[in-house]
Amino acid sequence: MEVAATSNDVVAVVDLDRLGLVRQQGRPHAADLHSDLQAELLVPVLRRLLRAETAADIREAVEAFVRSAGARLEPPSPSGRGQLPVDLSYGGPTPLVPAADPDTLATLSEVLPNLTADASVAFDRVVRSGFLVTSATVDPLTRVGNRRTALDVLGRVKATDTIVLVDLDHFKKLNDTLGHDAGDAVLRAFGDAASSVIRRQDTAVRLGGEEFALFLSATTADEAGAVVERLREQWRQVRPHPVTFSGGIAAVGALGGQEALKAADAAMYRAKVAGRDRVVVHST
Repeated sequence: MEVAATSNDVVAVVDLDRLGLVRQQGRPHAADLHSDLQAELLVPVLRRLLRAETAADIREAVEAFVRSAGARLEPPSPSGRGQLPVDLSYGGPTPLVPAADPDTLATLSEVLPNLTADASVAFDRVVRSGFLVTSATVDPLTRVGNRRTALDVLGRVKATDTIVLVDLDHFKKLNDTLGHDAGDAVLRAFGDAASSVIRRQDTAVRLGGEEFALFLSATTADEAGAVVERLREQWRQVRPHPVTFSGGIAAVGALGGQEALKAADAAMYRAKVAGRDRVVVHST
């Protein structure tokens, strides 16, 4: 080992070797650095990459490294002046490249190949892990949560939350008349519409067939009704076929999650009986 290390650094090297963020000969990139300064910059970011659980964790670690080197991240400019042409966004919405004075960029250009190699390994690991988790909790056709997601959320709802159940009207007739491709197109479009009208803290799921649920956090029954009306308006604009929906709304309150779900289901049934294409609110 050529780099002087504290006891904490030794632990980091062991972890690097165990998780595979090393060169093929089994030595961490930090051991190959040309200066103690470079090692001092890289070791902390390598530790953070080891612990990264999301792409955001990786971006934050890389950005912290760039800042510690005296540079910054910014969108690439047309001229590229004062920048290095290395995208460090790692799944972010826009490309980001290092920018600084020429001397700082020269130093960064020596270290970045090692950093980007390890960050790419960490990013691939996070993506694979995220794909497995997502595959287990997301309905592949509609891209909203699946029944497993519903059960998980149902176990965590609070008294201030509200549950909405929605069922597409005469969906079986559509499938029988136009075929399953048309039915799939309707389900996919409805999933997109439902996702577009809820907030980040809310959850949309497909319970099965043509039945969906919205779990609305810190929302009253009246506010949930407004959400459903936004969904109805959005659905009228994007639906690929003239399919309507019926819904039932139930505030969790003292009922608890399971009983509120049953109450929403009963309200939805009353909406069907009353003629469909409407929403009924459960009354206590």
